Amino acid sequence: MLGNRIKQLRMSYNLSVNKFAKQCGLSSVAVYYLESEERKLIRTETIEKLVKTYFVSQDWLLLGEGEMLPQGKNNNLNKIVANPSNDKLIEELQLRNKFLSLEIERLWNLIEIRLKPNLLAETA
Repeated sequence: MLGNRIKQLRMSYNLSVNKFAKQCGLSSVAVYYLESEERKLIRTETIEKLVKTYFVSQDWLLLGEGEMLPQGKNNNLNKIVANPSNDKLIEELQLRNKFLSLEIERLWNLIEIRLKPNLLAETA
C-alpha cells in the first residue's frame, strides 16, 4: 500500500513525521493522513514532492515495483537528509521549487488566456 511505502521511506531516513514533512514541504497532518491512508486520493504534486526531495523511485512509491532508491544513492542520500546543516539548503531548494511551480502556473494561464479567443471563435 502507498501509505506503508511512504512510512517505509520516512523510516529509512530515521525521520520523525515533522522533520519528514518539513523537508518535503508538506504538513505533519498531511504526512499522517498519507501514511495512515485516511485519504484515498493523493495529489500528483505530493508524489512529485516526495520523489524530488528523497530521490525515491516513482514506480516503487506508486506501485511497489523496483527498488526504493536508485542504486548508489542510498549512502549519499542518508547523509544529505540526516545532516541538520543541510536544512538551509533544503529550504532554499524548496523555495526555488515553489517559485518555479508558480512561474509554470503563470505561463500556463497566459497560454490559456491567449488560446481562449481562438477556442470561442471556433465554437461560434
